[in-house]
Amino acid sequence: MSTSGDHVPDLPETARVVNVGLSSFADAVARQGFEVVDVDWRIPAGGDHAVVAALARLYGPKGALIEAANAEVVRRLETGAPKAVGVRPTAEVVPDLDGTALLHCGPPVGYADAVDPLRRSMRAAVVAEGWAGDVAEADRLLARGRVALEPANHHDACVPMVTAIGPSQPMWVVENAAGGNRAFAPVNQGPGETAWFGRETPAAIERLRFLAAVAGPLLDLAVRSHGPIDVVGIAAQGLQMGTSASRRAPTC
Repeated sequence: MSTSGDHVPDLPETARVVNVGLSSFADAVARQGFEVVDVDWRIPAGGDHAVVAALARLYGPKGALIEAANAEVVRRLETGAPKAVGVRPTAEVVPDLDGTALLHCGPPVGYADAVDPLRRSMRAAVVAEGWAGDVAEADRLLARGRVALEPANHHDACVPMVTAIGPSQPMWVVENAAGGNRAFAPVNQGPGETAWFGRETPAAIERLRFLAAVAGPLLDLAVRSHGPIDVVGIAAQGLQMGTSASRRAPTC
């Protein structure tokens, strides 16, 4: 307790607050007109003691190894220079995709367990490949396991949304000289009635056939004539264009 002779410092007229924990505290400070930074912190593993103990066992002995692995990921992202070098059919770039098989998004999944839009994409792909005459026959083939289903990520490929593609579909071939590796991604199917939006209509199936027979070979010719295309440069340019440009430009 101060005495009458003690100097009592003046309280600040403004406050700058860092809140860790409940966001309601930060909201209360902001409502009073003060500057506040809200740190989104949560109890690890939701407070589950068994999971917290498992994380402690993992990050204890393996902490240095995990940190090194994370650092290597960042290094590869910073030093990699991926370039698109061609557009080739999936069967060419994924040689171990033998016979009647589809690549699909996400982790391994059986036809019966796939979400409905993904099943529709699978059926459209089966018809587009000529393995079935219509989506009803495609459904029967898939349900009986006559068409193999492979996660794209297991084959150095990435496919979007609820997509499944067959061996005839064109794939962007992207090479990273710094890392000595290649990766693949299918040509965008575009807007409207397309299988990548979970459609299995005649228009969606025809779009797949068009990509395989017309668009894919033409894009490959264009890329090979132009030379390797800087993928990161295009992505950076897209970010700089911002949302206003994306509103004006059609999805392709």
